[in-house]
Amino acid sequence: MTTTTYIEKAEALLEAAYGELGEAQRTAELTKARDAAGKAWAALVEASRALFVARGVPPGELPNTHRGTRFMLGRHADTELQLTYYRSYQDVHQDAYYDGLINFETLTERFSEIRQFIERVKELA
Repeated sequence: MTTTTYIEKAEALLEAAYGELGEAQRTAELTKARDAAGKAWAALVEASRALFVARGVPPGELPNTHRGTRFMLGRHADTELQLTYYRSYQDVHQDAYYDGLINFETLTERFSEIRQFIERVKELA
């Protein structure tokens, strides 16, 4: 896949995440919030892949693990992008998606950071 393909996928996932998060807030349906967190995390993973491809990493060498992604971010991303990934891993992926600990304010902040991550990657691509 190309950088553009990864970015488009990331944007679509994040848009779906925002929709589900809004519905979860309106209905207090926490399962929807967990689903939203899963989509937002997937958006960040796809945006990370776009970054790596834009930096010259061949698609066949993209990481398939969290540890691999952290390693690649250390080599190809600035501190701000790395921090977005680390905060989102904890708050979006671990706490909200896996553990079901839903804090709408925190999720809204992290989703915004993920959107900024995607925009930064688009500038670099």
